[in-house]
Amino acid sequence: MGTSSLIRWWEWLGAVLGGLAWLVSVLVDSASAQKEPLFWVYAIAWLGTLGGLVGLYARQASSHLWLGISSFFAAFLGATLALAGTVLNLLSRGDVLQQGFYEQTLGLGLFITLIGVGVFGVGFTLLGVASLLGRTIPLWVGVAMIVAPLLAWLWEGYGAIVLGVVWLAVGYALWLARAEADQQTS
Repeated sequence: MGTSSLIRWWEWLGAVLGGLAWLVSVLVDSASAQKEPLFWVYAIAWLGTLGGLVGLYARQASSHLWLGISSFFAAFLGATLALAGTVLNLLSRGDVLQQGFYEQTLGLGLFITLIGVGVFGVGFTLLGVASLLGRTIPLWVGVAMIVAPLLAWLWEGYGAIVLGVVWLAVGYALWLARAEADQQTS
């Protein structure tokens, strides 16, 4: 297995892991009697989302210019901010911080997560448009990427279902691209 094949495998795994983590987050939140969000599931989801974004970028890097590059960086920056905010929220839940820093860390974490989710939504939508223009992934995956942030926002607490399904679709598209690249090299 070559280096590029191994990288493609990890990108695919990131997208699938992100999709599954988004779906699990809804199931765990709805089944939880505490009604407190489990930030570690969100951290895994954002980490998988970052891997899937890198896979999309690697697949489409040569097919689009400024729109694809800028939308990738916006989505990547947004997902990174959301992950950082989620980690701050995790830190505020445990006994890691002194009592006086709890409120500040929680507030800062929620603020960074909110900014990150907004930037990610815009970047991911534009990355879907770039995917349609580049024609490197199936058409239906590009359309799903365009409508996913809006649907996730409209469905509020169940919006992670939309993100989970879309990331599984992106994982499928990356799997097809991986299989196609493996056939070309052999």
